[in-house]
Amino acid sequence: MTTRLFTVLAAVLLPLAPAQEADVPHQPRVWTNTAGKTITAAFVRFNAAGRKVSLKLEKGRQVELPLASLSGNDVDWIKEHVPEAMSNQERMQRHTEGRLGKITKIPATDSYPEAFVYYPSTLKAETPPPVIILFNSVGNGQHMVQKFRKACEANGWVALGLTTFKNSESKEHEAGLGKLWTSTNGSLERMAFFDADRMYMGGISGGASRAFTYSERRIPPVRPWKGIVSMGGWLGGKDRLTCPTRMAVAIINGDKDGGANSAVSHDVKVLKRRQCAIKEFPFPGKHEMPPDENLVEVLKWMEEVSPQTSAQRLPSPAEKD
Repeated sequence: MTTRLFTVLAAVLLPLAPAQEADVPHQPRVWTNTAGKTITAAFVRFNAAGRKVSLKLEKGRQVELPLASLSGNDVDWIKEHVPEAMSNQERMQRHTEGRLGKITKIPATDSYPEAFVYYPSTLKAETPPPVIILFNSVGNGQHMVQKFRKACEANGWVALGLTTFKNSESKEHEAGLGKLWTSTNGSLERMAFFDADRMYMGGISGGASRAFTYSERRIPPVRPWKGIVSMGGWLGGKDRLTCPTRMAVAIINGDKDGGANSAVSHDVKVLKRRQCAIKEFPFPGKHEMPPDENLVEVLKWMEEVSPQTSAQRLPSPAEKD
């Protein structure tokens, strides 16, 4: 079967474009359509909205094919490498089977570090849940998920705690973590089942500062973060933050946490320039994790006040406050 005949199935013949899906093999392979005819081409990207697959032909041109026009084996290959191609039911089954109501480990890969995840017992495929990505100063993702377990169960959220991301030991160490975050950010859908339009971050101490820093990153895919839970954290003296606008920011400090509390006034001013909804949730304590009941209240508030739409919330590269 020639390439020319196979491409009759294509919706449009496209010029070569540089963008590609991260962490997907791009070597040429044989593709078969539902009529049993084949071509050799390399995968480029999957268009989730149109349910179409872009392939790079041997002579360098791109063709876009409906996913439904490909053989069952090729559809399975796409779904294996591109989670967005799966239905919510398929995604939920892949990620959560035997895991509901439990904290389980996600093994490390070349693209992301070891992580720990908690799925609420009430999870339903038809309504993918919000997710909160969690950091702390020592890279103990399991500890963070344990602390958020009750709050996530009560509010129907997923908690994803990342290991490895800890307070920097040097500029070189932080640069390495930045590269790891770039690949992790692009792999989150491969790690867990959640609603990509309801993504939050949180952390304690240096982990909270990291969450604020990563909210500014415009690395693909650019995430319109809906909010940040800052526990004993701060902006690190920044006078400007180019995070998505109108985020919900919960500031949860112990009443005796002098360091974190001394930064609140300054940080609130900076966050207000981004039109963030900000609320303090103090508790009796020092520089430590808040009680479970505080976190239950925080997640409920976050979803109530965070923006309902993601459009036009992301800063442009040249944006100034």
